[in-house]
Amino acid sequence: KCYRCGKPGHIKKNCRTKFSNKKDNMSQNSKNKEKEHEDYNEEVICVVSECLFADGDLTGWWVDSGATRHIAKTKEGMIRMENLSSGMQKVYMGNNSYCDVMGVGTYRLNVGGTSVILTKVLYVPSMQRNLVSVPTLTGKGFEVRFVPGKVTVGKHGRTMFDGKYVKEHGMFKLNEMNKSSGSAYFDCAMN
Repeated sequence: KCYRCGKPGHIKKNCRTKFSNKKDNMSQNSKNKEKEHEDYNEEVICVVSECLFADGDLTGWWVDSGATRHIAKTKEGMIRMENLSSGMQKVYMGNNSYCDVMGVGTYRLNVGGTSVILTKVLYVPSMQRNLVSVPTLTGKGFEVRFVPGKVTVGKHGRTMFDGKYVKEHGMFKLNEMNKSSGSAYFDCAMN
């Protein structure tokens, strides 16, 4: 959001808005400062790089090292969820926009005949992808390893799930879970 004109999609130094005189400029700056203070009241609880996803496959879960929380775009796997009012919490996007968080809950991720339980998952229906947050996982002691073409997630030397690199999106998409690992519980609560 631009702090000069108040419009989303650019920042002040790139603003093309011209003011007719200093009085208009000062008036606009006052409005922007008021708006800026209003914005501090909104709780921004997550940052993601969603701007990379313009089209393509919308299914599955994607590993995102820039996301600060796990994000589900549907309620389909939610075991429990607390609904939130629109605007109560927001996710900051990599393209300088915001998305409303409509709920927070526990998500059962079923892959390869086994399940992973993700906690404190944000329900954001306006997202185009489901995202698994690398910082959330590593913050809970999980090891996330990236090698050319592959990512693995595990603990104590045991791989719990992996993914493959999808070149057209520049990210890793989760594959089926390692069948020998059974189910895993990812206590990924982050405030």
